[in-house]
Amino acid sequence: MKTLNYILINGAFAFCLYFGFFEGVPGAANVANFYIGFLLVLTVIYLFAMDVVVASMVKANWRPAVPQWFDVGFDVLVVVALAYLGFFWLATGYVIHMVVVSMTHGRFKQAQAVAS
Repeated sequence: MKTLNYILINGAFAFCLYFGFFEGVPGAANVANFYIGFLLVLTVIYLFAMDVVVASMVKANWRPAVPQWFDVGFDVLVVVALAYLGFFWLATGYVIHMVVVSMTHGRFKQAQAVAS
């Protein structure tokens, strides 16, 4: 179920990104902009509560929906597309999100190793 949610959410984002920025559909571009802004807000919250988030992930025995290499690959493609189109602020915000997610995964692996 988590994998299906990941595919649906990121697929819808990729759809809006393509049609909004490459094809020029304004509504899709607005949805993509909102999604990136929403991710940036969640990233800021993560920064301030990362220890709590990691502790709850360890307690719940969390498993990622997709392998990390797949998630990073998708994120890199998004950043490259945004930079190619000249949306450098959006690309920078998405890179910040990528870094914080990678930090969270790293801390989770460390905490999981300590717990076991």
